Amino acid sequence: LGPPLHLSDGTVVKPVDHHRFLGVLIDQGLRFRQHTAAAYAKGSSWVALLRRLANTRYGLSMAVVRRLYLTVAVPSFMYAADVFLTPVRKLQGHSRKHGSVGHIRRLGMIQRQALLIMTGTLRSAPTDTLEAHAKLLPFDLLVEKLCHRAAVRLCALPDSHPLAPHVRRA
Repeated sequence: LGPPLHLSDGTVVKPVDHHRFLGVLIDQGLRFRQHTAAAYAKGSSWVALLRRLANTRYGLSMAVVRRLYLTVAVPSFMYAADVFLTPVRKLQGHSRKHGSVGHIRRLGMIQRQALLIMTGTLRSAPTDTLEAHAKLLPFDLLVEKLCHRAAVRLCALPDSHPLAPHVRRA
């Protein structure tokens, strides 16, 4: 991280591995590992709360749990997804996927846990089948949708906005 910074008044500023800026944990290499871990923890806590509400005998129905997941949990743990996630792409001529593959796979486990709660199935059920029954997008497509929505929002800024010339140039 580098040596500590010594100021003229005797104050010593020690280096840290990340900083919080507008709710996003930014590290020196822009890898967003800490932010992904924090998003996973936040999503896991939301899934635990949904599990308490979706008791199979007296709990909420699948439709209500689905709506809670999409309107409360996803915006909470996917805050600023367009900043710390890059949608997964398979480039032509390459065998590997490109983008935030590991982060998206890790955060996708939260959606799988929520799907198991919504449908009430066993843990051995395949994820794609659960997504089809719950009428949810696969997680990588959900990330792509969130990033696309943010890009469209930036492109629709009025010309008087301070970011408008930068977005037009990009």
